[in-house]
Amino acid sequence: YLAASFNSLSSTISNLLGIFQKFVSKDVVEKAYTEHQILLEGKRSNLTILFSDIKSFTYRTETLGNDIIDLLNVHYDRVIHAVHENSGVIGSIIGDAILAIYGTNASRKKSLEAVDSAWNITKLTAMLRDKMILRRKEIEKQRTLTVAEENVYKAVLIDVGVGIDGGNVFYGNIGSNEHMTNTVIGDNVNSASRLEGLTRIYHLPVICSEYVKEEVESISNKYTFFEIDTVQVKGKTEGKKIFFPV
Repeated sequence: YLAASFNSLSSTISNLLGIFQKFVSKDVVEKAYTEHQILLEGKRSNLTILFSDIKSFTYRTETLGNDIIDLLNVHYDRVIHAVHENSGVIGSIIGDAILAIYGTNASRKKSLEAVDSAWNITKLTAMLRDKMILRRKEIEKQRTLTVAEENVYKAVLIDVGVGIDGGNVFYGNIGSNEHMTNTVIGDNVNSASRLEGLTRIYHLPVICSEYVKEEVESISNKYTFFEIDTVQVKGKTEGKKIFFPV
């Protein structure tokens, strides 16, 4: 009886850990498991931040209605795998946008891992569009699309922009003892989001900062960085160089 009870308890704990890990980053789960508590604490760390957002999301939501959730889940299944595959952790999912963090494991390759993730996300999104295009061709062998179907087809052809920046940021838990969240805070986090926004202006899939460029070039020649422009960052007096990693 004791053995059966212990096995049941062990199985319950494993299930709870599995559920917990789906809602918070892996490093938080590991710390909670080893220290048996989660505190309101954090520290300044040198990290690389990736921000990815779906373009024209309002149009897609208006067209697809509740079905937008299914599309997002298909998209995020691929994106989150691409982040985890390159040693990143998910900082947050905000509707159509995702924030990923690299370097929580003290990796020297954090910026390279972020750029690899950015291109994987771009490629996986393109593969999803290709599947939708193929599906349309199959339907059109039988008949033409209706106006409503044409609108849905345009809505499911999702495209993303990715911005990457890095530097000294706060990483840890904030909130209260009743509710807390694991997050990353700093100018470079905001900058990654703004660089993503610039992908629409410069019509490029990925844009990164000089910080990312220099860190990647110091350890690898995998990418060539083309300087796009010098832009004025909100709240700053100096211009910031931005690059396209190829």
